[in-house]
Amino acid sequence: MIQSDSVIDQLRVVSFSPFVKSFRPHLLDQRGLSNLSIQTSIRRVKTIFSVIASPSRLEVLQILNTKGPMTYSELKTQAGFKAKKESGKFAYHLRKLLRQNLIAQNRAERKYMLTQLGRLVLNSSKEIEKQALMESGRLFVRSSEHKMEEFTTDRIVHSLVTEAGMPVELAQRVASEAESRIYKFQTAYLTAPLIRELVNSILIEEGLEEYRHRLSRLGMPVYDVTEEFEKIGQSPYGVDYLLAQTASSVLSEYLLLIQLPRDITDSHLSGDIHISNVGYWSLKPDTIFVDLSVDSKGIQSAEGKFPFLPRLDSEEDGVGKLLAMNHLLCKETGRDIYYAGFSGYLPDREGPEYGRLFNFLAYSYSSTNEKPHVMLEIDAKAGKTRFPKMLQGYLQYAKSTPIPSIGIAIQNPESMSKEGYDELVNILRNNGLVSLNRNSGSRRSSFGVVDEGNVRSGSVSLDSVSINMPRIALEVANDEVYYRTRARLQLENAVNALRIRKKLIESNIKRGILPALNMFENMVYNESPSLKVNLTGLPESLVLVNQNASPGELSELQRETIESAYEYFSTLSDSNTNYSLIMTSDESSMRFVQLDRAKFGKSKTKALSADRYPQGITLSMNDLSGKERIDYANDTMKIVKGGVLTRLVLELGDKEALVHAVSKAAASLDFCVLAPVVRVCKRCGRKDYKDAVRCTVCGGPMIAVNTA
Repeated sequence: MIQSDSVIDQLRVVSFSPFVKSFRPHLLDQRGLSNLSIQTSIRRVKTIFSVIASPSRLEVLQILNTKGPMTYSELKTQAGFKAKKESGKFAYHLRKLLRQNLIAQNRAERKYMLTQLGRLVLNSSKEIEKQALMESGRLFVRSSEHKMEEFTTDRIVHSLVTEAGMPVELAQRVASEAESRIYKFQTAYLTAPLIRELVNSILIEEGLEEYRHRLSRLGMPVYDVTEEFEKIGQSPYGVDYLLAQTASSVLSEYLLLIQLPRDITDSHLSGDIHISNVGYWSLKPDTIFVDLSVDSKGIQSAEGKFPFLPRLDSEEDGVGKLLAMNHLLCKETGRDIYYAGFSGYLPDREGPEYGRLFNFLAYSYSSTNEKPHVMLEIDAKAGKTRFPKMLQGYLQYAKSTPIPSIGIAIQNPESMSKEGYDELVNILRNNGLVSLNRNSGSRRSSFGVVDEGNVRSGSVSLDSVSINMPRIALEVANDEVYYRTRARLQLENAVNALRIRKKLIESNIKRGILPALNMFENMVYNESPSLKVNLTGLPESLVLVNQNASPGELSELQRETIESAYEYFSTLSDSNTNYSLIMTSDESSMRFVQLDRAKFGKSKTKALSADRYPQGITLSMNDLSGKERIDYANDTMKIVKGGVLTRLVLELGDKEALVHAVSKAAASLDFCVLAPVVRVCKRCGRKDYKDAVRCTVCGGPMIAVNTA
């Protein structure tokens, strides 16, 4: 700290040097010269102290020190002299500072700036203020390391330089401004978040938003965390849910603030596109296809990863390897894991043994709401006894699980016997998760995503980016050509987002953040993930564009729109990446409706769905009685190559009608996910397919669920 005597000495040198040069040495003896010097310096210092005794003039010095040279009008406004009647008062203060050489005017640029003497005086005043504050009681900060430390601006400068990448000189200026504001606080101690908020507010005032983004503290408000604690007891999940929600809050902010460019973030926030699952979007893929027929060292190749898990021998029972694989892959997958070749992976066993396997799989991963679906591929042609035993085992699992998240993907369902359909109906009445796929050469997840990877291995799919198709239709005013043009622009935006995601996921794999995807070599092909863009509300948007079109004309318009998208994909330079469209479900269906109603008003959006835009294709049992909806679904699945979530909603009251509907779907639909309308008791987990409001066993509330 600069003591008062040293301040006077420095001021003496600055103020008296010109004065000494103007005298001739022989006019004054040495003692007289010294006395005159002291008297002149004291008078000058007194004058300077009288000038800065005014808070307004000190504020002017502080503003110029923080923000650099400013014009007269800018400085006047910043100093708080906004009224016309205060112009004279401000000019008076400015003249005082100019006369004492504390500020200077650059006449060429017509700007005022702080002089070296002014900066010295300002720093000295801060030191005096700091010393006075320290003698009256020191100021402490409760740091993020949970320690009490004495406040210093060095920490602020260090954070601005290392965290935000700010130049040192600019960082010192911002820290100086923050310091002057902090010492005005009337508080026993500060906190690191409070100081960070103060610095961020200064960065906003200065127009330094890029630095503010990098310096932002990510997390949840205290109120939200408290609310999550209150909700956890009422939710069907445990403490994992709370941890997942808080982590998701931090990672989603990090994604939107740091990892994505501003234009993509703005598109997401405005509702032109939607990024689903923002909590893990940049961390792990959505869907993986695992080929169980490929041999892999698996956990044996983990090296330093997962030291708490046993290294299973290559001759270990297939059940143990499957459980270990599922345990690890579920942590690194967002939405769906598809195990291809499950029918032939294990030696034949009895139905109860398959049931225990399904139960063990259910316990092999976290019980949060973000766990992926696990689909086990079983072939209806897999022997006369093996396939029925698998159905029996799955029925055992479905009966014991209120809401199953492990499902079976039945290949070649048209080969099932009548007994097989009867067993399948029992599974559906117990809320089982079942998909039917007639094309044994393709693999489709429970969300309808198609495996487009290497035919000799599994593959990885990245999607979770949806385009708001109804908004495009609302903006183009019945112009079909303009509709396709606007759709292509939004498609380009979505593709850019997915390209960024691909780089982030690949980086995570290389850095060892996703070790399981690397360990199961060839079983999960991760070198070139497929990038898929979801079209939300496509059929509804087509009706808006051409409200008088017939079903055939709408189908043609849909085909032209999709073909236009694939033409765009063919022009992309990264030819080794597979781009495609999908039509599947995510939370964008409800979010887009809310945003569009707020943007366009009720009158313009009255023709839209009340609560959500359609996603994928939903069929009822009645739709199976004719060809129109079946043909539409099959045609759409052919042209939307990335996959279409086709759901068949099943009313479970009439068993014969249910068997007929399932057998008709197996014979006529290329793919569908069976969606039984089941009610589950929130209290005891009992299931009922009737319209019961209260559980007949415990009296708890019954909620409608849909496994698709």
